[in-house]
Amino acid sequence: MKNNVLTKVAIIIAICIASVALAIGFVTVTKLSNIKADKEKVTNAKYSLYFDKDSLKETIGGKAITDKKNTAVQGTNVTGIIALKEKGDTVTYTWNIINNGSVDAELIEMPTILGLQDNFKEAIGYELYINDEKAHKGSIVEAGDITSAKLVIIYKKDTTITIDPTTIQVVSTTLNFQQK
Repeated sequence: MKNNVLTKVAIIIAICIASVALAIGFVTVTKLSNIKADKEKVTNAKYSLYFDKDSLKETIGGKAITDKKNTAVQGTNVTGIIALKEKGDTVTYTWNIINNGSVDAELIEMPTILGLQDNFKEAIGYELYINDEKAHKGSIVEAGDITSAKLVIIYKKDTTITIDPTTIQVVSTTLNFQQK
């Protein structure tokens, strides 16, 4: 009788050990499959984001003056030559951002306007929009999308600094994106 009970206990223990081993094996195979799938996804991922230079448009508000023939985009950079004459003047650049890649692109930091003369930096502001929404760190351009962008440079109305109306400023900004 004791042998019969011991045999049954041994069989139950063996079944438990086999069940645990099968569960561990199943989890291991599943995890390895997921790692392989993730590796293939990363390996096949393509990152390609740039500005469409042919879509660049410039709009002037107020008495601002620009040099349209020297307005350009290259890569993810926009450059323009402007002269802001009166408080409230604006220069607006619109263009398309093309994400030909297979992964989303994320704006990793808000851009700054370069090229402003130091004594006028406090008098000039800007606003950036991506897909008609105010851009922020973390704004996304989805894989395969063509997205509209708009940069508005503003001679602030409430500034106490007066810009010499003959001052020409070469403004430039680069939008830094990374693969999401």
